[in-house]
Amino acid sequence: AGIYFASEQLEVKKSQRQEVYLAAGFDAARAASITIKSPDRDAVTLKKQSGSWTVTSGEKSYAADAAAIAGLLEQIEKMKSATKVSKNPENFVSFEVSEGKAVTVKIQDAAADMLAWVLLGKNGPDIFSTYARAHEGKYVYLVPGLLKNSADRELSGWRDKALFKLEPDTVQLYSVSGDKSLELKKTNAGAWQAACDGKVSDAAVSAV
Repeated sequence: AGIYFASEQLEVKKSQRQEVYLAAGFDAARAASITIKSPDRDAVTLKKQSGSWTVTSGEKSYAADAAAIAGLLEQIEKMKSATKVSKNPENFVSFEVSEGKAVTVKIQDAAADMLAWVLLGKNGPDIFSTYARAHEGKYVYLVPGLLKNSADRELSGWRDKALFKLEPDTVQLYSVSGDKSLELKKTNAGAWQAACDGKVSDAAVSAV
């Protein structure tokens, strides 16, 4: 066992400098479905339809936080490492990259073809790194970043919590009431005017 461990470490060290993408060929723009399975919570599914993302867990479904999803996809797309830690399957459990221990992220396109499938394990020794491996990959890598923290969220962590969405180009009038009333109004020509205490003047676009 000692000889095998030593030979494994030697092989790993020889190839450590070869940087590898764990989701090689993955194009975040093609992602249409993300399934995240954690040992500690119910699976979460994120789906993109007509340009909008929804999040579903169990029987609950809500509008999803597009920025959080974009951040996760970018991390998966850029996830790379030159640090191979182990290729011994018996070590997968200790690094928490085994089935049932890892946070599993599966990403598919609109045709349900698999784009990326990675297993995220525990944090590395410097905290700001994560042990990870590709599904069916034989190596465990130490990857920069808190990838597990980005993916391992409960349903509420993926919800879009915006009360309403404001489209600036559709706004025609701002009105503020208080000790003094202020009104900003867009003219038919597209210019803005400010009215305060009965006085009307042109308003700079940058101020609006």
